[in-house]
Amino acid sequence: MSYDPIPVLEKFSNHHGIQFTMFSDVGSLAMTKLGVINVNAAAQHIALGAPVTDLLTGTPFPGYIVVDENGNVAEKRFQNFHRERETGAGLLESAFGVPSTTHGPEARLATPLVQGRAYLDSAAYVRAQRLQLVVELALEPGLHVYAQPIPEDYVPLTVEVGPSPSFVAGDPVAPPAMPFRVEGLDEEFHVYEGSVRLVIPVSFKVENVDLVVPIKVSYQICSAVECWPPTSWSFELPVAGHGLVPPT
Repeated sequence: MSYDPIPVLEKFSNHHGIQFTMFSDVGSLAMTKLGVINVNAAAQHIALGAPVTDLLTGTPFPGYIVVDENGNVAEKRFQNFHRERETGAGLLESAFGVPSTTHGPEARLATPLVQGRAYLDSAAYVRAQRLQLVVELALEPGLHVYAQPIPEDYVPLTVEVGPSPSFVAGDPVAPPAMPFRVEGLDEEFHVYEGSVRLVIPVSFKVENVDLVVPIKVSYQICSAVECWPPTSWSFELPVAGHGLVPPT
């Protein structure tokens, strides 16, 4: 559904080989009735220092409605600003639980205590697109890493992305941590054992610029009786920049 007139949608559909039906909602009448119009779009553009045009009037929140195999609405996924969109691979994995068969280049970690890999869910981005940074760690049996919340003087598993003026990272999505107590201590800890997978959204502010995303994963590995010194895994992931719409 778009506020663009039929000739614009037809040209766009033919150029990109789109097979599904597109709905022209000139004047955003249907989207207004659905309650998905972003009345703050102009203010959001001003806050970014971007030009404000008449095209912002009637701009909807970008969103996806996930329908299950029985035709029931399973999830509604809407972003707060039309300059931020999920990738197809990200939608498959997060909304449908379907692992993507392709993603960006991987970084690998191999130590006697832990193995890891990390990647972006796409090898390329366009401006305003949200990629998913996936960080996976596999600990040897009997070991754990700390999670939040945690007492002072201990190092939880954290992922730092950037910083960079070209992209911004959101809060990580992590699995539930297990409560853990150390004999003789009053503090209560939370830990990850076995395999842990963190997903961090990364939104891009530029386009047509090939980038390198610096990442630092910090953690402290412990067993039931001893802890190793805190350590970190630093690496970079390349990502290609594409234009928002390829030239005709």
